[in-house]
Amino acid sequence: MSINKTIPYDAILKVSRILEIHDALFYKLWEMGTPILSNKINTACVQWNNKGNLISFLFNPKFWNKLNDYERAFVIAHEALHVLLSHGSRIKPKNKCEEKTANIAMDIAVNEMLLKGFRFELDKLQNCPKLCLCDTVFKGMNVNKDRSFGYYYRLLIKDIETVNRNGTLDNHEGLVGVPEDILDQIADALCVDTTITSEEREQFSKNVAADSTGSEVEASGKRGTETVPSFLKRIINPPKYHKPKKCWRDLVKDLVCKIMKEKEDENDQWAKTPRRLSCFHPDFYLPYEERSTRKVKDKHEAWFFLDNSGSCDQESKLFFGAYKTVPKKYFETRLFAFDTEVTEIDKEKGEFPYGGGTSFSCIEKFIRKEIARRNIEYPEVVFVLTDGYGDRVNPHFPDRWVWINTTDCDNCIPKQSGVHRFQDMGFISRKENT
Repeated sequence: MSINKTIPYDAILKVSRILEIHDALFYKLWEMGTPILSNKINTACVQWNNKGNLISFLFNPKFWNKLNDYERAFVIAHEALHVLLSHGSRIKPKNKCEEKTANIAMDIAVNEMLLKGFRFELDKLQNCPKLCLCDTVFKGMNVNKDRSFGYYYRLLIKDIETVNRNGTLDNHEGLVGVPEDILDQIADALCVDTTITSEEREQFSKNVAADSTGSEVEASGKRGTETVPSFLKRIINPPKYHKPKKCWRDLVKDLVCKIMKEKEDENDQWAKTPRRLSCFHPDFYLPYEERSTRKVKDKHEAWFFLDNSGSCDQESKLFFGAYKTVPKKYFETRLFAFDTEVTEIDKEKGEFPYGGGTSFSCIEKFIRKEIARRNIEYPEVVFVLTDGYGDRVNPHFPDRWVWINTTDCDNCIPKQSGVHRFQDMGFISRKENT
C-alpha cells in the first residue's frame, strides 16, 4: 500500500532546533520545504515541484522511524547540502556506472563536510546506514578529507571494484534536472531572509569551500572558490535588497505568537487553579471558586481573499505559494478569489478565475453569509491581497483584516486594519527586482 503523507509538526520542530544549531541555511531550507513520508523510496531524497512549496524532503517511513532526531537532522543536512552545492546540475553521467561513481563521490564530500565543518558527530549516527567516508570507501589509502566531489570522483573512476561494493545514504535521482526557475526562487528566498546573518553566510562559505568550485576548475586539478556555482554564490553573497519592513514569514510568526498568547491567557483565566488555593485538594474549593471547563479552540480560522483583477494576476500566483506555508497546527484556512463576488478556490489545484471589477464590500457580505449558513464565528484573520482599488468596506472586525497591497492606494482600506506592501513581503521574484 502506497504511503504519502506529511510528517507531524512536532517532529519537524524537534529536528528544526537541531538543524539551527549546526547551520542556519540547513534550517532555512528545511523550513522552506515540505517533509513527506513515502514508501516509494528506500531511505531519503529531495524532489521539486512548481506549485506551493518548491522543494520536498521525502523519507521512507520505516527509515524515518528508525532514526532519532539527531540522525534525522543529519540526513536532512545531507540532503540540503546536495541542493546548496548544486550537485544535481553538476552530474552529467554517460552511463549507470558513472552515475553511481558520481553519487558515491558526492556523498563522500558531503559527509566529510558535515562531520568536520558542521560539527556532526559520527558516533551519534548509529542508526544511519553505513556512510560513504574517506575511511570507509578508500580503506588503507591516504586520501584528503577536505576535497571536492570531483577529486573523489577521479579516484573512484579508476577503481570500479570500490564503486561496486559501496552504496549511498540517499537517493540522488531527484537532484538531476532541477528547473532553473525553481533554484532561482529558492535563492531569492534565502537572499532576502534577513534572519540569516552575514557571519553565518561567511561561515557556510568556509565550510563548503572544498566542494564549491565549478567542474571546469576541478578538472584542471586546481582548488579555490573563483568559480562558485551562481546559485550558491548568490546565497553566500546576496545582492543588496531593500530590507523588508515586515516579511511574510515574520507576519505569520507574529500571528502565531499572538494566538499562543491568547491561548495562554485563556488557560490562565479558565483552566488554572488560583495560586492561593494550589495547596488544597479540589474537594475543598467553594462552589464559586471551582475551575471552569471552558474549551479553548485548537485552531483558528484564517481566510484568504485574492483580487481577481488582471493587475494582481502574477502576485496572486506568488502569494498562493506563501499561503501554503501558514502552519496548519494553528490555522484552519480557506482560500477565495473575489471581484464583485467571492469564489472559493481549490487549495490543492490553485486555479484562479479571471474577473472584472473589484469590490471589497462583497468580502464582508460573504463572510456574514457564511457565518449564518454554517453557524460559525467570525474568522480570526482575514487576509486580502489586492491592488487597493475598489469600493469601501466596513468590516464587523476591521482589526482582524490584514491587507497585502500591491500599490500605495489605501483609500478604501479601514484605518483599524493592518496594511503591508506586497513588495515588502519577501516573495517578489528576482527578475522583477532587477
